[in-house]
Formats: sequence, structure tokens, C-alpha cells
Amino acid sequence: MIVLLAALVGATPAPVTEVYTVDLGRAILATPAGKSISAELSKLHRAEEAEIRKAEDALASRRDRIAPKDYAAEVERLQQRIAGAEKRLGAKQDELLAPQLERMRAFLKLGEKRAKGEIRIVAKTDAPFVAPPKPCDATAWLTEAAKAGAVKAPPKRSPACRFSHFLYVDFDEVLKQTRDAKGAMAELDATKEKYQSELDLWQKQLAELDAKANETGDPKWRREHTRLAREVEEKYGRLQQQLAEKELKAQSRLYGEIEATLVRIAAQVKGIAFVERLSGSTLSLEPRCEVSEWVAGLVDEHATVADLKAACPALAAARGR
Repeated sequence: MIVLLAALVGATPAPVTEVYTVDLGRAILATPAGKSISAELSKLHRAEEAEIRKAEDALASRRDRIAPKDYAAEVERLQQRIAGAEKRLGAKQDELLAPQLERMRAFLKLGEKRAKGEIRIVAKTDAPFVAPPKPCDATAWLTEAAKAGAVKAPPKRSPACRFSHFLYVDFDEVLKQTRDAKGAMAELDATKEKYQSELDLWQKQLAELDAKANETGDPKWRREHTRLAREVEEKYGRLQQQLAEKELKAQSRLYGEIEATLVRIAAQVKGIAFVERLSGSTLSLEPRCEVSEWVAGLVDEHATVADLKAACPALAAARGR
């Protein structure tokens, strides 16, 4: 164990890649053009929101005068309208930001050129480093370059940003394998089943009331059906919100455990960078290793730093030279 750890921590340094990351969105918003885009999008959002709120109020005012089925259909149409508004706003945002993103990426290339190709400058969305060293955040440099309209020098360089290997971690894959995550998912599944049972019971009660109203023609049963239908709708909305909050809380906690584990390991093994692997990302920092399974073992405490030798043989081989 001690020998293996020494092989990773204290062996001959491997060739390094010097990397700096930037938050493109934050840099754009700090520029006059970005602020103008933000203001335009906010104006469009407020206008859409006002129209939606007007439609919601109109529907609420008619709620007592329409049948539950018709009301449900109106609600569905309103939700479709909201989805359409969100889609339009998203498309407009992409349209407005596209030229600015292209401009920012051009600055990244110029920054690398100013450093004579000795560094890489990458967007955080392309290579989301896990808790990178603070000197490696070059967002302020990019913001100044964008404001000036020129790249006069590369980002301020730091030895802390030189990495010999990039260890890629798929957080969702780690969650599938860890005991704590499996337990949290089982608890959420049990909550979903409980909520579904309650919903099934309410639906049964609604069906019985509907049948009585049709059989007897007595308006009291129709009124009772309408009252319960509204109550079920409100309860269902609350249950959905509670479930979403539970899922978000569990995911945040579990992701936090993974990140804390990676920060601890990065402090022990110098020169490595953990990068979250995202589906659809085309940027790959080399040399790289996929270490999700090893990280799951670390979180569950049945793997150790020494096991990185097997998880990333290239790292051990490079440092053993």
C-alpha cells in the first residue's frame, strides 16, 4: 500500500499539460453586449410571463363554471402554451448568444497563441473540472479581453494548472454503483409508490362519485365529484412538488459526497485533474483515464488511492519512468 502510493505521488514527473478554464456565460454577461442581451431577454420573459399570468387568471375565474374534464383540458392547453413560450425564449437566447460565444472562443485561441501553444484554455462547459485550483480560472482574463476587443497577453500562468493526467468521472454512473445512492433511490421509489397508491385511491373515489351522479341524476353527487376532483388536483400538485424537492435534495447531497471525495484524492495525488464526463461533449483532454468505477469504490470506502494504479495504468506507468 505505501509502496504503491509512493509510486503515484512521488515518482518521476510525467509530461504535463497546462490548462485554464473559463466561464463563457459569466464573461459574456460582464460585457456591454452581454448586458444588452440580458436586458432584451428579460424584457421578452416579462412579456411572456404577463400573458401567461393573464391566461391563468382567466381560467381560474371560470373554474366554478366548467366541468372538471373541460378544466383539465384547459390546464393542459395552458401548460403547452407555457412550454411553447419557454421554447421560443430558449431559441431567442441561442440566436443572440451565438455570435458572442463565437467571439469568446476566438479569444481563447488567441490566448493560447499568445502563450506560444504552451497552454490550453477551455470552456467550463466543455471540460467541467471538479474543484480546480483557483489560479486556473481565467474568466477574469477573458472578460478583460472581450471588453478590450483584443488579446494582448495570455492568462496569468501558474504551476498549479499543470496536469499530467485527466481523470474523467461520470457522476451518474458513480451514483448507480454506490450503496448510499442505491439506498436513496430505493427510498425515493418507495415514496413514489406511496404517492401512486394515494392517487389510485382518489381516482377510485372519483369514479364511484361519477357513477352515482350518472345513475341517480342527483346534482349533489356531481357537486361532490367536482369538489373532490379539485381537491385531488391540488393534492397531486403538492405531492409532485414534494417528490421533486426530495429528488433534488438527495441528488445534491450525493453529488456533494462525490465531489468531496475527488477533492480529497486530488490533494493526495499531485498533478491530476478530475473532470466530469458529460454526454455529448466533444473535447477530450489527454492523457485521460475513465475512473468512474474506481471513484464509486472510493465513495463506498472499499477502494483506495493505491487502486488508482489499476484504474489508470497509464498514470502509474508514466510516473514510474
